[in-house]
Amino acid sequence: MTEFRADACRILVVEDDPTNRSVLARQLAVVGVEADMAGNGEDGLSRWLGGGFALVLSDLHMPVMDGFGLVRAIRSREARGTRTPVLAFSADVRIGQAERAREAGFDDFLAKPMQLDGLRAVLGRWLAAAPVQAGTAATTPGDASGAGPGAVPVFEVAALRELVGGERGLMLEILGYFDEVATGMRDDLLRAARAGDACGAGMLAHRLKASAHSVGAVPLAVLCARLEEHVDGGRRDGIAPLVQQVVVALDAALAAMRRWRAAAGAPAPDMTRYAL
Repeated sequence: MTEFRADACRILVVEDDPTNRSVLARQLAVVGVEADMAGNGEDGLSRWLGGGFALVLSDLHMPVMDGFGLVRAIRSREARGTRTPVLAFSADVRIGQAERAREAGFDDFLAKPMQLDGLRAVLGRWLAAAPVQAGTAATTPGDASGAGPGAVPVFEVAALRELVGGERGLMLEILGYFDEVATGMRDDLLRAARAGDACGAGMLAHRLKASAHSVGAVPLAVLCARLEEHVDGGRRDGIAPLVQQVVVALDAALAAMRRWRAAAGAPAPDMTRYAL
């Protein structure tokens, strides 16, 4: 595999979800790309105006200014004859979304989560940088699961390993950060359900869906997508039962992650799968 020299390029990542920012920052560090992070389109535009970025990687759905607004603002401000590659990076893969992104001015559409090798390949297409040989990935404990044979596990560490290259300390750091952020979002989801705030619940589900995919909690991501689609379809009833399903899946995923983290931090862990 190849990685990019840190002095060869600098990119801007615009992403409102803190877990995804953390994952992307670590992935980019692994492949040797320097990155600045922005939490919304307005902040991203301000940073881009400062200059020095070879590429912009932006989420689509964000507060203050979304990715569509950001790319339009960038295109309207570019000097004649210049064009910064701006790539959309989103968990929203509904039919027509990629076309909508390109029509707005994005150069490419990438689906979350992106594994390390896939990210490296994309950067290879869009950045002019001399490749150097990458190091060997560290070994990690076995996969964690909250399901029986044949079922989709509530947490698969293999997915996170592929995202960040398998370095155990980094994986533990990301899972710890996800635990902190997702626990707060759990409380926010329950408050939104009690208040009948469908829009708030849908926005939280979108953010949690992207993070869940990144850390290998696929069943949680699926339920978040179901809640998000329910709200996007204009339905404001039936929010509470869908939120409860998301919360149950989140609790199961967090429990499996905590067991994996505890075992991964112990000397010579011996494990393959974990059930609730």
